[in-house]
Amino acid sequence: MRVQVLYFARARELVGTDNECVQLEQSCSNTSELLHVLLDKHPSLESLTSSMVFAVNQVLVLFVLNQSQLHIITYFTCCRNT
Repeated sequence: MRVQVLYFARARELVGTDNECVQLEQSCSNTSELLHVLLDKHPSLESLTSSMVFAVNQVLVLFVLNQSQLHIITYFTCCRNT
């Protein structure tokens, strides 16, 4: 299965590119398995795993579909004193 991975924000900075195509085993069907593949390829992403979400074709997901475009988005919270 081939998946196009798009990196945003800090993930893009750590990986050094905004996108890449990743070839996955047919059995890889969830984001946990995909994350292991990406961490093997880009160990620097480890620092973002607690703030990382996945979107497939612009929808937040837990599963990856064949021939999908995967977006890796880091999120943050902002505190404001009022």
